[in-house]
Amino acid sequence: MNVESFPYNYDFRTRFPQLHEVFRTGLEDAVFYFAEKDGNFYTIFDQSFLMEFVRAAEDEKVRNELITVYEFKTDVERQIHLDGFIKKVSEN
Repeated sequence: MNVESFPYNYDFRTRFPQLHEVFRTGLEDAVFYFAEKDGNFYTIFDQSFLMEFVRAAEDEKVRNELITVYEFKTDVERQIHLDGFIKKVSEN
């Protein structure tokens, strides 16, 4: 698995134009998307909604890591990763 982090305003829809939403952690919370490109499988974790809470200059690191792109070699590997996250969220 490869992981890349991007700022809140990263345009992941240009990189992955055929992505689709697979899980939302709440009404207006973080969103998980699936995409496929060049034979790889991706999960995009968009937490950009947090920008309304991130204001101070010391939070620059947080602002620059609100979108995470996970790259997997197989669809099964990607699904196992998402299932683990959903289980963790459900337990809290």
